[in-house]
Amino acid sequence: MTLWRLVRREILHRKLNFALGVLSVLAAAGSLAATVTLLRAHDLRTEQIVSAKIAEVNREVEQRRQIAAASAAELEEAYRKIMLKFGYNLLILPADQSVTDYHVGGGADTYMPEAAVKTLSESGIMTVQHLLPIVQRKQVLVAGDRRLEVHLVGCRGEVPLAHRDPMKPLLSTVPAGGMIVGQEVARELGVKPGDSVRTLEADFQVIKVYEARGNQDDFSAWIELAQAQKLLGVEGKITGILALSCVCTRAQLDEIKKDIARILPGTRVHTMVNDAVIRYESRFQAAQEAEARKTLARRQGDRDIERQRESRAQLKGEIQSLTGWIVPLILVGSALAIALLALSNVRERRREIGVLRALGLRSRQVFAVFLTRAVLTGVVGACAGYLAGFAAAAAWARSPALSEIFDPALPAIALPAAALLAALASWAPATLAARQDPAVVLREE
Repeated sequence: MTLWRLVRREILHRKLNFALGVLSVLAAAGSLAATVTLLRAHDLRTEQIVSAKIAEVNREVEQRRQIAAASAAELEEAYRKIMLKFGYNLLILPADQSVTDYHVGGGADTYMPEAAVKTLSESGIMTVQHLLPIVQRKQVLVAGDRRLEVHLVGCRGEVPLAHRDPMKPLLSTVPAGGMIVGQEVARELGVKPGDSVRTLEADFQVIKVYEARGNQDDFSAWIELAQAQKLLGVEGKITGILALSCVCTRAQLDEIKKDIARILPGTRVHTMVNDAVIRYESRFQAAQEAEARKTLARRQGDRDIERQRESRAQLKGEIQSLTGWIVPLILVGSALAIALLALSNVRERRREIGVLRALGLRSRQVFAVFLTRAVLTGVVGACAGYLAGFAAAAAWARSPALSEIFDPALPAIALPAAALLAALASWAPATLAARQDPAVVLREE
């Protein structure tokens, strides 16, 4: 009679005992498989939640970034258009020139060398553009029988910055003998392009009338710089330099004033803060708020992601803490149950063991029968337990991707471990069965 036949007959003869042993191993293997699978599913779900949150935060930040970028672009374009409409916003004057006298008197009492504008253009300054040297005085213009005192401005073409590409000038170049007038000057004198006007010393032809700008330009007239210098007797000198600052607030204008004063010692910078700057500052504030909202969205998103990680880590810790004592308890209980069932089986089969020994079955064969039965109990229980535990964990975790939570290493470890556990638990009862004396057993029976 072969070993496998004896084992099969042993199992069939004690079906209930074998089934209880299988259930014991099933409970241990199932709890282990369910725990490991649940933790794996938990980690997978954590990554999905965190990844979804990261994607959500990135979308929110990108939306905020686009809003901030659009706001900044709109701000810069609006400011550029506004400043082109309102004109220059910086006036560089000699240091001892009173700004009040300059504006009220319509001109300067002091002068600076015309070469100062070249020094500024070649300085590499990045915060100003559209440099225009001027000489300015109040003069009376005559057209027909009409007379009007205006701000007469002598100017030449804008001086380009040496480190920048040329830009479209804010004021047109005035040819010798020509004159450009502001909107109010043209209206008061009743002149249009092609008409003649004159000062007390010379005649000029109106070549252009500027549209209304809402500032002093509407009451000004422009002629060629060299002609104005000769007319006023100040050749090679200017009363000031007009410039347009970069896109900036009043606080930034103060820094620009310091830069220019450093490049041109002996000068002062007057900033003409008009409605354009006020509008820009309100838009600048909105752009800054948009940028701040983008930064805030990133920070809040990072905090939410971290809270999600901490919450999921805490939940995992609770699961591990709970299963950390339940699973070992089940393993010990399963081993004890297998040992008791094996011992009970040995005691109930004393007569059969005695008969088999009397027929010539050796003790090591008896040991092998009971130990092989225990190993089969472990293998069958582990297979059923793993499948049950994995199915229960997958259903509990509601994971649609079973392949992602399946760990091939777990059954590869669980099956040999369950067989070894059952074998160790049955070792003592199997040894007891193998050591029984058939003569003693049969005499007692």
